[in-house]
Order: sequence, then structure tokens, then C-alpha cells
Amino acid sequence: MKIRLFLITAAALALAACGSTSGMKRADADGAPSKSQSSGQDKAAISADFSPYSRVVVRDFANWTKITGKDEAKRAVQEAQAIAVGKRFADKIAEGLGAGTAFENVSRNDVEVGAGTLVIQGEVTKYKAGNRALRLMIGFGAGSANFDARVSFVDGATGKELSFMTVDQNSWFLGGLLAAAQTVDDFVDGAATKVAEETLRAKTGAK
Repeated sequence: MKIRLFLITAAALALAACGSTSGMKRADADGAPSKSQSSGQDKAAISADFSPYSRVVVRDFANWTKITGKDEAKRAVQEAQAIAVGKRFADKIAEGLGAGTAFENVSRNDVEVGAGTLVIQGEVTKYKAGNRALRLMIGFGAGSANFDARVSFVDGATGKELSFMTVDQNSWFLGGLLAAAQTVDDFVDGAATKVAEETLRAKTGAK
């Protein structure tokens, strides 16, 4: 019984320490998040209404990560990896929306958008693959994996941001087997699933 309780507690701590993907948040009238939302002080998520939209375009997420280091070759690799993650994130969101069949059409990177089109786009703001061996053996932040992004929902006709979501995912700080098993791909897939679910909920009105 004690062992079972320990395992449940450890799993709960691991999940709690792995960051989160927010619900829908309201943008200001000018299309920008409010000051409190930008600083992470926003309160309850909003109930967005995407029922007027029959079509969705999901665009590749831009790379807004900070590439550091003096080695130009390594910086180039890091940038390429962040760009690839932004594309994978968009692919997975589109895949989730297509499987939901609530929208008549789900496409990727279409330039022409207009009335009745919801555009999903955004930025990858932090990407770090980390090191599994360091997470396993050392922990306490060593070799951590991270994936942060901002997801923007935009009206295709006006270009106005309707709402947004934030992604803040990281491996378990204390390390060990749980942290070693957590990867950026897992974070991307989980966040994309949440974004697709929230979008479909806003389209259908499901609770």
C-alpha cells in the first residue's frame, strides 16, 4: 500500500512539474494580450466561439527562440531544430483538427484566407532538446528539455487576433527515469492535442 501511494505521489509530482498548456485566453481589442495575461497573471480561461468558421488554416510556427553560443555551426543546428519543431507543432494541430471533422476544411500554410476562415499561427519561444543522460543521472535542471510556444487564433477576414493559448512544457526538474523519458516531441504532441481539443470545443460548443 505504501509503495503504491509513493508511486502515485511521484507520478503526480512529475506531471505537476512538467508545465502546462493553457486554455483559451482573450486578446485585447487591438489584438494583443492584456498586460496581466502577458505576465502570466491571467485568471480563468475564456469560452471562445468559433462556430462562424467553416475552414481552418494552420501555419508553421515562427522561431522566436534565443539562439546562444559562439559556435556558428551549433547555432545553425539549433535554429534548424526550432524551425522543425514549429512545423511539427502545426502539423500535429492540423492532424487533430482534421480528425475532429467539425470543420469543412483544414489546411496548412494557405496564403489566401478570408471570411469564414480561422487562422491558427504563432511562435515557438523556447526549445531545448536537452540531454537524457544528464536528466537521468543528475537532474535538478541538468539536461532539461523545454518547449514553450504562443498559439494565436486569428480571424482570416480582418487579421484580428480572437484569442490565444500559451504552452510552457519542461521535463521533471528532479531528474531520474521519468525526466529521462520526457522529450520535446512528447511535449509538442501533447500541446497540439490540447490546442486541437480547445479549438474543436470552441467550434462545436461542447463542454
